[in-house]
Amino acid sequence: MIKAIRNSSFLDNCGIGVSLVCSIHCMAMPFILISSAFASIHSERLLMLESPILLLAIIIGSTAVFRTYLHLKKGHPIIFLSIGIALIILGGIVELSWTETALRILGSFCIVISHILNKRILRTARV
Repeated sequence: MIKAIRNSSFLDNCGIGVSLVCSIHCMAMPFILISSAFASIHSERLLMLESPILLLAIIIGSTAVFRTYLHLKKGHPIIFLSIGIALIILGGIVELSWTETALRILGSFCIVISHILNKRILRTARV
């Protein structure tokens, strides 16, 4: 049980990092594309980062949150993780300039919240 908790806590830390990278990417992309001629030439390559970052956030988040759920039966992190993933995917579907960015940033912060809640659950379970 302690090993599962340590692994989930490590995955939560990784998930927080990936989600923050995702939100920074979403916040910075419009400014990079507008301000740099070089970036607008290579915008397709910059946009190719979105799918791997999202996939990595989903894999890490699902693994960490569901592992904790299987051991401790606390469902709040799963709700925030699901909302976050849905908002990020909805942001990709909407594709309006400010709405896409807002939905994706909000979704990545929901994923960060799910990892923080998961870490709190793990911390209280250790005691």
